[in-house]
Amino acid sequence: MASIKEKHVGGKTYYYLSHTFRDAGKVRYTEIYLGTKIPKNIEQIKSKFLFAIYKGNGTPILKR
Repeated sequence: MASIKEKHVGGKTYYYLSHTFRDAGKVRYTEIYLGTKIPKNIEQIKSKFLFAIYKGNGTPILKR
């Protein structure tokens, strides 16, 4: 499941879409930058993100 995480750097807030999973017994994650505000079309972005993960393209951590 993908979730939105916020990171605080230098007094500013940045949003990322993150997905955590297990790979060979290790916990791994991949994330994409959303911006300083959460986009209005977040559901569309989330579905494209998860599609790329489960198809094995678009995320460097899954390419082995």
